[in-house]
Amino acid sequence: MKYAAVPYSAIAALTPTASGKSLRQRPRTGRPRRAGQRVLFLDFDGVLHPTLNGSADTSMPSLSTTHFGWLPSLVNVLRPHPDVAVVVHSTWRFEFDDNELKEVLSDLGGRVLGATPWGERYPCILRWLQANPEYTDYRILDDEPSEFPTPSPAELIVCNPARGITAPEILAALREWLTQ
Repeated sequence: MKYAAVPYSAIAALTPTASGKSLRQRPRTGRPRRAGQRVLFLDFDGVLHPTLNGSADTSMPSLSTTHFGWLPSLVNVLRPHPDVAVVVHSTWRFEFDDNELKEVLSDLGGRVLGATPWGERYPCILRWLQANPEYTDYRILDDEPSEFPTPSPAELIVCNPARGITAPEILAALREWLTQ
C-alpha cells in the first residue's frame, strides 16, 4: 500500500511550538522501561482524526474534526491507567522524529516510548516487540485491516476511519483491555 507523505506545513499549525527544523529521520529516544508495562501501538489517520485520503467509509458520516481532534477521547480512556505506554506505528513516523510525535500527541506525549522501525506496519510492530520483550500485553489501534494478516491478530482493534477512537465499540474494546 502506498502512503502519501504528510508535509510538515500541514501540521505546523497543530502546536505553537512546532520547530520547523529539518525532518530527516533522527535517532529514536524513549523513557526508561519497566517490566510488565502495557503498550498501545497507535496509528493517527483514521484513529485520532478522519483519514485525509478519502478512503473513509462513507456509509457513516464523519465527525467534523481537525487533526488530532479525537485525541481527548484516547487521553480520557488512558488517564486511569498510567502503566500504559504508547508506541507510534502511524506513517507519520516516516516524517517526524520522536520529539515531534510527542509534541503532536500533547497530553499523551509523556507516554510515548518512540515509534516502530521503518517498514510495513505489522512486521514493524513484531520487530519492536521482539526488541522489547518485557512488553507482552499490548493492543494495536489502526484503521487499515489490510495492513495486517488474515485472520487479524487478536490484539488489533480496527477503527472506522470516519469515527476513529470515538466509536463506542472502540472505546469499549479499549476499556475491556485496560481493566483486565
